[in-house]
Amino acid sequence: MEAAVFLGIGHTVAPSPLPVHLLSASIFVDGTKPIVGAEDGEPFLRMADSFQGRYVGDGTVPVFVDYPRSLGLATGLADPTYDESEADAAAKIVRAVRQARADDPTGAIYVVGYSQGAGTVSSALAELESDPDFSTDNIEFVLASSPRRNSGGILTRLPPGVYVPMVGVTFGEGATPERTKVLQISKMYDGISDSPDFVLNLAADANAALGFVFLHSGYYREVDPDDPTAIVTTSADGLVTDKLIPAPVGQLPLTMPLLQLGVSPQTVTALDPFLRAIIETGYQRPDSTVPGSFPSEPVPFRLVPPPTRWVSDAEAVAQGAVQSARLFGDIPQAGPSSSRAFELPTTNHVALQNDQDDVEDAALHDAVSPGGSRNARIRLAESGAVEPRVKPLQPVRRVAEALRPRELLRSAWAQRPPTASDQPTNGRSTGAQSTSNGTDSGDHE
Repeated sequence: MEAAVFLGIGHTVAPSPLPVHLLSASIFVDGTKPIVGAEDGEPFLRMADSFQGRYVGDGTVPVFVDYPRSLGLATGLADPTYDESEADAAAKIVRAVRQARADDPTGAIYVVGYSQGAGTVSSALAELESDPDFSTDNIEFVLASSPRRNSGGILTRLPPGVYVPMVGVTFGEGATPERTKVLQISKMYDGISDSPDFVLNLAADANAALGFVFLHSGYYREVDPDDPTAIVTTSADGLVTDKLIPAPVGQLPLTMPLLQLGVSPQTVTALDPFLRAIIETGYQRPDSTVPGSFPSEPVPFRLVPPPTRWVSDAEAVAQGAVQSARLFGDIPQAGPSSSRAFELPTTNHVALQNDQDDVEDAALHDAVSPGGSRNARIRLAESGAVEPRVKPLQPVRRVAEALRPRELLRSAWAQRPPTASDQPTNGRSTGAQSTSNGTDSGDHE
């Protein structure tokens, strides 16, 4: 049989020779269409690349389920609600699974859903299992970033029956198979599939919201189902295998905006232990060392952790703070780039001015630039930075000369004749302008 099966779409795929006995059928269900911006690749077809292309290969019949992928008014004024979109997809998934089983009663069937598509797969699974005459042997459901993941799925966090109008979504249902294998894969802190347990942890809430922005759209090409770093847990009946892919150090969604703003990766990495410890107090995760610890029923939001966790959470945050402080201390500091000290607007170094007149110049310059250039130059000299040379501030020097004790005594007995550069009739204005210039120059430097 040579075929590529599509439901409701006009795309074509070049057929490949397949044996008479089909090895497997893969049914792909994409996620919600973008609320803003363009699609990341070709809808439906891009799903074939997900999970490293594991579910498309020689002898595979790909089925791409076409459905509205809508979220009510969020995706378009005339779009179906989320519940309507999900119901449409679930019906098509059920038909596709039954058709694949009819085509090859013993062949393997994979149903792969992403985001809203993963939620629709959960609904289709419940409908298939409700038929006692239909066997789900050799069928595996693969859910990527599922909003109906029992531990973290955003649609499982509110009680059953809670309905949000405008977008038309109903909360409460999770993935609860009775006899069918389910593989769930989620990125840690993805706000759709790994939302916090305790809503009053605002750091965890903000981190999950940014996780939706930075992490949620990258499942098509980035996720490896065999990622060795994944935290693997199973349900008590062994039907659900959950793989949670940790966020790498220095890549918390909460700190990703800092990287975009130009904060150094070393600084962001140093913040990680402390922030991660705070964020993790907003979660109650299954214990990967205990088989069967993944919940078989949806876990709703709670306000705060139970009192039994308060001491251990505080200790974890304190340890995170210590680790962050240590990492900050290990960040290389900019060493002295030059032993050259800085110069005031004279030709001599501030630390080497032995002439009393120049010392008086420096004192006057401090007086006309409060808290300004001289102390700044000394601090810069100690840090090892290099200040560009500037021309001497002649108006300041003239005022300095006029205010020296010997000049004041001399001017008390006789007025020196004015020169072209001096304006004794408005000398006060000249002095004020010099102060402004001196201050501005110090600020600029």
